Amino acid sequence: MQKYLSRLMPRIRFLWGALSLASAVTLLLVACAGSSGVSSPASPTPSPTPVAVVNVKIVEKNGVYAFEPVTLSIKVGTQVVWVNDTPTTHTVTSDTGVFEIDNLAAKQTFKFLFSKPGTYPYYCNFHTYMTGTIIVKS
Repeated sequence: MQKYLSRLMPRIRFLWGALSLASAVTLLLVACAGSSGVSSPASPTPSPTPVAVVNVKIVEKNGVYAFEPVTLSIKVGTQVVWVNDTPTTHTVTSDTGVFEIDNLAAKQTFKFLFSKPGTYPYYCNFHTYMTGTIIVKS
């Protein structure tokens, strides 16, 4: 009996260790599954609907690029859409960092919804003489 028990003990220890490891892994998986968000996905927050949409074109006149119109007065809630009507890439960069697009290629658009009153000067990083201003009134 002593020989039988001495041969059986390593197997019992092995099975005990394997059972302990399996229990730990199961508990870990159950704990992680509870926080993994198995529930239904949250619905996205709807973006505000603009009260108006106004275009600013990027144009070329006599070899000089410009925003057209240069100055634009709008109401709060208006979406401005910049349209690149030139074959050259431009940026639309706010002086205050409120909005920016780094590479606006030919025929691409950039949209921004103005939700606060104020004056928003902007420019093109590639052609620093290109400047414009959006004036937002309540």
